Amino acid sequence: MNTASPARVAVVTGGTAGIGLACAEHLLAIGHRVAIFSTQPARVEKAREDLSRRFGAEKVIAEVVDLREPDAFRIRAG
Repeated sequence: MNTASPARVAVVTGGTAGIGLACAEHLLAIGHRVAIFSTQPARVEKAREDLSRRFGAEKVIAEVVDLREPDAFRIRAG
């Protein structure tokens, strides 16, 4: 069963490398939109470029964010 929805976004913290990146790739491959976050700008940009090229830029949100900060996600989410 595929529960991907264009209105929903799967959030993957640490999604720029290792297991987090593998999770993001899998979710994109089955049709989800994905938001990846990391504190490392170079990794975020590299992952954004690679995932956008492979799955489409409209499906990838990639931001430099330190989610240990209490307001980090609230600010991004609007």
